[in-house]
Amino acid sequence: MVYKGFEDLEVWQKSKQTAVNTVFAVKFMSDRKLKEQMRDAAFSISANIAEGYERKSVKDKLRFFGYSKGSASELKSHIQISAASGLIDKGKASNIVQDLTSIGSMLAKLIQYYETLL
Repeated sequence: MVYKGFEDLEVWQKSKQTAVNTVFAVKFMSDRKLKEQMRDAAFSISANIAEGYERKSVKDKLRFFGYSKGSASELKSHIQISAASGLIDKGKASNIVQDLTSIGSMLAKLIQYYETLL
């Protein structure tokens, strides 16, 4: 498959939808600081995929894809703790966690591919 842009990447599409789902899941959360941190992490996943994709050097691509994977793990942790604490709906949280697990696997494969190009 020939990719015309980062928007063609399945991992970017999934991370974009996960960011939207996260925004809705935390919309009525009372802890404003945590809510902002979770939204920032959610937005960071797709943003770093996009930036990494557009970088020319393999090392730069790997760095940004690594940032994205880290943001996915950060968000996953926040979602799990927030759900366990009753701050967000457990059903929505479960779906987001499943998506983040999938995104993490996709990013691991993307990183593994680019590591072979070093």
